[in-house]
Amino acid sequence: MSTNFYRLKTGDHIGKRSGAGQYCWDCNSTLNQGGIKQVHIRADSFESCPFCGKFPAIDIIEAYKTRRPKGVYYACSFIWAVLPYDIINLCNTKLTSSVIKDEYNAKYTGKEWLDMYNYSCAMNFMNIGEIFC
Repeated sequence: MSTNFYRLKTGDHIGKRSGAGQYCWDCNSTLNQGGIKQVHIRADSFESCPFCGKFPAIDIIEAYKTRRPKGVYYACSFIWAVLPYDIINLCNTKLTSSVIKDEYNAKYTGKEWLDMYNYSCAMNFMNIGEIFC
């Protein structure tokens, strides 16, 4: 399931997090056979990491909430609608203040949003200035 994110103060769309399948967090590589550019197009994946041979984790945990995953685990992509630096800088300067909201009106402090982004969004795409759903 994808989620759109917005600046809390202005309502400006900053981007969208989308599920992107299995990813080797140790090798920084998708298991999608079409590579990073195909994670939202192709469904066929390697059974294990093509670089280190690790297989996907069997246990389903929400590790991204507290730490970066290790080994092969599910990952998301983030499609930026604005310059990433602006949002990362905003979040770093407002770690304990709510600065981002999602399309479901959940609010995130700078730290909460950075943790979500850093621990789940392994791939980035730039669609600066585009409107997308």
